[in-house]
Amino acid sequence: MPDEKDTGLTLLYRDPEDADVCRDPVSVTVVQARILDISFLDGGASYGGDNEHPMLRNSGTDGGWGDGEAIADPVWQDASGDGTPEKNEPVCYTRSSGETEATRSRIRVTVGVKVEPGGVNFTLKGKKDGDPYFEGGGTSTGARQDLAMVGLQNLPATVERLSVTFDWSVAANPDIEAGLPVSPVNSAHTVYVVYATPITSIAESGTDYSNNLTPRRLDFSIADSGTAGESDRIVICDKSLSE
Repeated sequence: MPDEKDTGLTLLYRDPEDADVCRDPVSVTVVQARILDISFLDGGASYGGDNEHPMLRNSGTDGGWGDGEAIADPVWQDASGDGTPEKNEPVCYTRSSGETEATRSRIRVTVGVKVEPGGVNFTLKGKKDGDPYFEGGGTSTGARQDLAMVGLQNLPATVERLSVTFDWSVAANPDIEAGLPVSPVNSAHTVYVVYATPITSIAESGTDYSNNLTPRRLDFSIADSGTAGESDRIVICDKSLSE
């Protein structure tokens, strides 16, 4: 008998030379998948090392220039599954400085996913601008499970403030490219790409000044200063100081 995740069907066969009809009852398993949350992590060995940088929220005072609370993983969360995340905060990574294992930089994520029913071999796929970006899978448990995946594309070699959308699908058969939709079908993220590991404290005249990463400070140093699209550190410094 089909279980609650199955749909019952009956296949009918008719022999053109015979009036008899054969009936063959079958059941089709309906795979349901939900993305619960996404954490952004260091790329790790061969993919940028410690290339993901902690961020703080903007402060509620000082015009937003001060230090707010720490932004903690998971930075993206959609517990209700309605496609509108309850939490969606930015992340920051070091740029790629080349194409080799020693110089490339990539995003690594852990995706909290729930695939039902249990016992289904599945592959979670994430695309960016129509191109494959993440892929990972396993055997479903019917409950929450975490999938760790490294991006298939390098981060840019330039300083950027990126608006990135990942389109998600689940393939219960890895040979089927299209896959099955998940809920939600996509997730949107702000990704800051910086030149190198940031200096988070500046000493001047015997006083230490905070230089922690916040959206307000990164927006100023990248978007407001016009350094987006630049890869030359001299040009980046000149533009930042002239703003």
